[in-house]
Amino acid sequence: MDVGADFCKFINNIECQEKIALDINPDTIRYANRGVRVVNDDVINMESITGGSVDIAFASNFFEHLPDKVTFIKTLQEINRVLRQCGKLLILQPNIAVLHGAYWDFIDHYIPLSHTSIVEALYLTDYQPVEVRARFLPYTNKSRLLMHPFLVRMYLKLPLAHYSLDKQTWIIGEKK
Repeated sequence: MDVGADFCKFINNIECQEKIALDINPDTIRYANRGVRVVNDDVINMESITGGSVDIAFASNFFEHLPDKVTFIKTLQEINRVLRQCGKLLILQPNIAVLHGAYWDFIDHYIPLSHTSIVEALYLTDYQPVEVRARFLPYTNKSRLLMHPFLVRMYLKLPLAHYSLDKQTWIIGEKK
């Protein structure tokens, strides 16, 4: 399940038995490939998704757009509800701990989240963090240069570049 699927860039490019694109925007269906089930539910009430039916949920650059921390916690609880036992929540998220003021360069970022605050929220909502990388991947993909396959391969081979460029956090939480 892709939480906040938007243009379906992630869910369209993975292989799995069933694909669910969750987004409140009714236009999401226009971007979903054949075989992707689009669910236009709210993240705090995914009534169209059966509890315990999802193996993996992925949320990329989504949680900072929620209106407040209460909604963030409710969202984590609802994702937990739809996950199977030992299901995983994969989080790729701008990390305010390393971005500082640049975190607020986007007008639609509402809540500040760091790797530490996300881990705390996971514990509060019955997840066990199994992987936490405070620095993972560059913050923006606006540059076409950064998206060139050759440069991406080179970047991944140069760990020293990661420290100066990586501004997002990568966290995997497992449902208890």
